[in-house]
Amino acid sequence: MKNSFYALCIMLISVSISFSLEAQQTWDWDTYEVSIDLPDDFKVVKNTENEFDAVGDGMEIFMFIFESDITLDEMKDATLEVADEMRLEEVDSVEAISTRGFKGKYVAGYLEGDAVLLCGLINPKNITNFFVLVTFGDDDDVAEEDAFKILKSIRKH
Repeated sequence: MKNSFYALCIMLISVSISFSLEAQQTWDWDTYEVSIDLPDDFKVVKNTENEFDAVGDGMEIFMFIFESDITLDEMKDATLEVADEMRLEEVDSVEAISTRGFKGKYVAGYLEGDAVLLCGLINPKNITNFFVLVTFGDDDDVAEEDAFKILKSIRKH
């Protein structure tokens, strides 16, 4: 009986820890009817007509608008051009990404010692598209996985 009680306590503690690690909050970029799920430790520092910026423990996400009638194929070159303008280092090949309501291209690289995911997303309903930059510590084993979760959470609301 005692062992069952301890096993139940350990299981409940494990479940509560996993839920707290996965705790999220949804933020809206109302100007563009875009929502994004971020870990609870994130704080939005800018939410304007042109930019959305949020900072968490060892990670930051920055989104900025660009208006262009661009195709998904053209997004590859646009993403590489922005990566070059930002002086990203060790840029990987361009990969496709699809979120809930958006399609785009992304690259991984480094900027000033931080790992970076740079993603260009196309809004299929109009010419207001945006880039997303997620920076995180290269020494954080789960940060890249979390960065992809954040990117995949971006959706139209």
